[in-house]
Amino acid sequence: MKMPRTPPPHRRRCPWPIVCLFTTACVAPLPDLPLDLGIAAATGIDADVHFATAGTPRGERVAVDANAAADPTRLELATALRRAVTNDASLRAALARVHVARAEAAMARTLPNPVLTFVTRWGNGQPEIEASLAGSLLALLQRPQRARAADAALAAAAAEALGAALDVAAEVATAYADAQAADRLLAPLAQRAAGFARLGEIAASRQRLGEGANSDVTAFAARRIEAEIELEAARQHSRDARLRLAACLGEPASAAAWVLDDWTPPTLPRLAAAHWQQAALTHRPELLTIAWRLAALGDERALARTARWLDAEVGIDAQRNPDLALGPSLSLPLPVFDRGRAGDDRAAAMIAALEHEHDATARRIVEQVRRAAQACAGHRDNLQRVRDQLLPLQQQRRQLAEAAFRLGHGDATTLLLAEQDLAAAEVQAIELERELSLAGITLRRALGGAAAANDAAASPSPASPTAR
Repeated sequence: MKMPRTPPPHRRRCPWPIVCLFTTACVAPLPDLPLDLGIAAATGIDADVHFATAGTPRGERVAVDANAAADPTRLELATALRRAVTNDASLRAALARVHVARAEAAMARTLPNPVLTFVTRWGNGQPEIEASLAGSLLALLQRPQRARAADAALAAAAAEALGAALDVAAEVATAYADAQAADRLLAPLAQRAAGFARLGEIAASRQRLGEGANSDVTAFAARRIEAEIELEAARQHSRDARLRLAACLGEPASAAAWVLDDWTPPTLPRLAAAHWQQAALTHRPELLTIAWRLAALGDERALARTARWLDAEVGIDAQRNPDLALGPSLSLPLPVFDRGRAGDDRAAAMIAALEHEHDATARRIVEQVRRAAQACAGHRDNLQRVRDQLLPLQQQRRQLAEAAFRLGHGDATTLLLAEQDLAAAEVQAIELERELSLAGITLRRALGGAAAANDAAASPSPASPTAR
């Protein structure tokens, strides 16, 4: 019996080309992303949230978050944020795109399938049989770079989803502040209408006693009607604000008959503009998205430089006619027409466009932060002036004018002006509270979320940033 030939030990060869090939093709594992992508911390939600990326069946009502308050008539701001972020359809679409990018990152790590070619020829003699097994050499060698580019695209998609969540949180916080202000305006306007009705009764009583004029009764009646019209308009605005809030929560068909929180001023401290700017340039997801897209384009540009070798194949060919012949095969494209210059120029132009977009975004962020911080400081100072100085003076003036009118020492015009100015001061205070809330929401969004604002407040003051 003929024994198979075995090479002697000193003739064994290590397949170094194969080892180098597979070493080059090794890639890092698929990156792990947090379940909520940091959305809970960025939006200030103090509870675990779970996001569903599956589409809602048509006609089905979006379910309310299971962590909502037990009392359906009470809606706190934190509950509104959680319900809005977890139910928003645009955010779910952004999260679905993150899953798409993650699947593409997994696909980039997949080895290319080899191609088996089998040919049989019949002629005068025995049939000729040819078989070849080949695979794309460049696709295997490019696998690490493709994986890095896909990972950068995945990180960019996650940053875009974070930005979408911040937009949703800012929208619902704005709607909540509008509803708060609209509700608070009802009380002074109702009090104003009741005050005019009371003064009209006093004027009518004085007229019956022969101490007043008919013009005073007419004036108070006209102002009472105007105040009632203004009150009804405020009620309509309050209902409209609550409907907007319900839409932000993903419940547009809700009755929106909640009891909202009392107004509280924003907790953002007074810091230097450079401090806020540095925090925004560090945490804004828009800048992170562009940075990751630039990283992906860097790898894609390197891939474009070798695209002319994309059709290169390496494999094994076998032929039997009639004996079996076996050997390696290599096919290389000739870079006669396509030298890869156009693909490299395209990638370079896209990188330049993204760099300019990064500069424009950074400048816009600096402007947003400075304007929001300035608005916060200005509204806070004006609100303090109205509360500490203007309102006490207007209340005192109105009390003196009413006392004089009751005693017959003053006319109706003085009391009407005092009543109107007091109501205007109260409305101004509520409007300043609303503007201060909106400025705080804008500043928090400009910084990159609640977590970025908290980090900026806790960190030492940095040097002034530079935006190109």
